[in-house]
Amino acid sequence: MPHRRKDLVFLCNCVPSRHLNFLTEQGGEIGAEVTVAILHFGVSKQPVLKLNCSPQSPPTVIYGKHTDVLAKLLERDGVPVVIAKSSQELQIAAVKKLAWSCLMWLLCHDVGRNDLPITVKEVHASHSIKLRQMVEEIMPMLKSLATEQWTKNQQCSSQSIGSTQEIMEYLEAYSMSISGGNVTPSRDLALREINERNGLIVSLMNESQKDHSCHLELIRRVAGEEWVTKVTKSRNAPPSVSVNNGNKRCFEMTRTRCAASDVTFLSHIETAETSTPLSSQNCSKSVVVIGSGIIGSSIAYHLSLRGVNVTVMDMKANLLPRNSTSDDIDPGTATSSSFAWLNANDKAPLSYMQLNLLGMEMWRRHHLLKKYPIWSGSLIRKPKSITHTSSSYYRCIGPLSLEEARRLEPGIDWSCSEFYEGGQLMESSEIESELFFYPQEGHVHPTEAVKALRIVAQGNGVSFKEGVQIHGLSRDENGNIVGVKYSDSSTEEKVLQAAVVIIAAGSNSSTPVFGIDSRHIQLKYEPGMLAYTKSPHRIREDRNVLQRIVVDTISQSHVLRRSDGTVVIGGGQLIVGGNAAKEQTSHNENFEPPGHQ
Repeated sequence: MPHRRKDLVFLCNCVPSRHLNFLTEQGGEIGAEVTVAILHFGVSKQPVLKLNCSPQSPPTVIYGKHTDVLAKLLERDGVPVVIAKSSQELQIAAVKKLAWSCLMWLLCHDVGRNDLPITVKEVHASHSIKLRQMVEEIMPMLKSLATEQWTKNQQCSSQSIGSTQEIMEYLEAYSMSISGGNVTPSRDLALREINERNGLIVSLMNESQKDHSCHLELIRRVAGEEWVTKVTKSRNAPPSVSVNNGNKRCFEMTRTRCAASDVTFLSHIETAETSTPLSSQNCSKSVVVIGSGIIGSSIAYHLSLRGVNVTVMDMKANLLPRNSTSDDIDPGTATSSSFAWLNANDKAPLSYMQLNLLGMEMWRRHHLLKKYPIWSGSLIRKPKSITHTSSSYYRCIGPLSLEEARRLEPGIDWSCSEFYEGGQLMESSEIESELFFYPQEGHVHPTEAVKALRIVAQGNGVSFKEGVQIHGLSRDENGNIVGVKYSDSSTEEKVLQAAVVIIAAGSNSSTPVFGIDSRHIQLKYEPGMLAYTKSPHRIREDRNVLQRIVVDTISQSHVLRRSDGTVVIGGGQLIVGGNAAKEQTSHNENFEPPGHQ
């Protein structure tokens, strides 16, 4: 749940600035509000589960929102705990533990071919000089990591990772706290995690340091030359830092995999958004997107960020502003007719609700689109027979009295509501109902959002072909799609070659020219109507008139007011409390799919 991310608790061995920097939101700060613990205890599973901690162990360091609760839980089981006063203090604890994870497995396994590896206790007893030499070599990298920011409000204080001697004392204390030091770190696990461990240290070395590195030589002896090559080529980029240099901001989604937990995080790398593709590699693939509504425009925009050569084709004209960004455009048939309600209202099952919540979160966070939604909240009337619960997933206030509803939206008279059902005039008072307020919901002007996507996509090199007629898909001798047959104002049929053709033509996607069986594109049959009116200037300035989204499921009517003063009035059923698993879909049973072209 996006709005519950601040309640996440990370129990980890990672370095926050490298593996948790995705917690810093675009334009916001949540890194300090999650809870992170750098652990100094373990759990043995042989022969039974057993907490493995010791009074000699360095304390587990906790930082963030739920530190008090987590500290009590750990202390109850005998785990020593320290609550960090700053995010840098947690970072330092993580870097110290990284030093242990990088060095101890190497020294334990640096033995003869036929010899058994030694324990960490033996390393401290007989190889302390070698260990000190290794610590001294990586100290510059440890200090550099210790000062890296992973929360936007982090202030670099006078805190230090300590001296070489202090690191040595930490390493021994941690080693001896694990079964009295009579353990040998797993070589196989260390190799699986080598990029997150040793690779991170090596990535901070300059070429001169690499040439004379005892660290790399030890990896060569213990693991082999191929692992030296792997760590020297591993990509451990520093965390992205927002720099306002006058360029537009853009975030490219990347995957960060933590081998230790086999978890992949999605993160956004910030870069300048220009006409140059973000991808470091030129993409030779060409893609044609048929349809330029909000789906087609979004696809084109995101592909352009990847450096893909994209052409958007649409039968509509006026796809882009002619003279200035304030010019009107045609956003597409379905897009222009959208009520554009941003909600996850009582959605079921939970997976469907999560999908809706992620969509709402995108509108709140996306650097290009977040300025367009109006988060007004929704005032909704529903039949009393439907049960409603407010949960941690989604906030619902109610049921409300008529007086409470009027305070939220003075412009609606709930006592006067007549509607037709089955051709008969009905009074809403004949149906028992309740009013609820959903404060997290909002709406967006779809035309403005589509315009923004198209303008940036065009700046990134996307070509828009408007007023075209699609005649079919071009195929090679094996039947593979290799392009699109079309005509424009010249009326002559042309072929636009493409490696990939994406059909985002809405209800037109099932037309025979695309060769797709309409039975495979099932649409819910829900005819509705929208009417638009510009409110007079005096009403536009009146903040007491229609500030909320108002939905009446009994009379099947809904209304909202957009930022430009346009009042959108809808008739027909809106899905409120819909269940994606039970929705009825329809298709044309008489449609005959065309033969292979």
